[in-house]
Amino acid sequence: MFLYLHKQAGKEGKIGYISSQLVYVSFNNTDGLSELDTFFIKSKNKNIPALRTKYLSSSSAACERIINEEFKSDMIVYALDKTENQVVITPV
Repeated sequence: MFLYLHKQAGKEGKIGYISSQLVYVSFNNTDGLSELDTFFIKSKNKNIPALRTKYLSSSSAACERIINEEFKSDMIVYALDKTENQVVITPV
């Protein structure tokens, strides 16, 4: 399972910590990211909205769950180009 962020192509991060309310994603930096950005989870060859950024620091994002999905530490997060107005389906 992969997560995709509807923002800036090529940015990659990793889920580091999961609390009862927030999922924390670490990046080299958060340049180009903003609060309320939506993360997507890839499931059955579709991207499904899964997380929404609530707080940002210079190297991480604290996100709220949009869906009731089990998230795991070390899960890789990818950023998609914000100019995309539709969900992009990528091959497995």
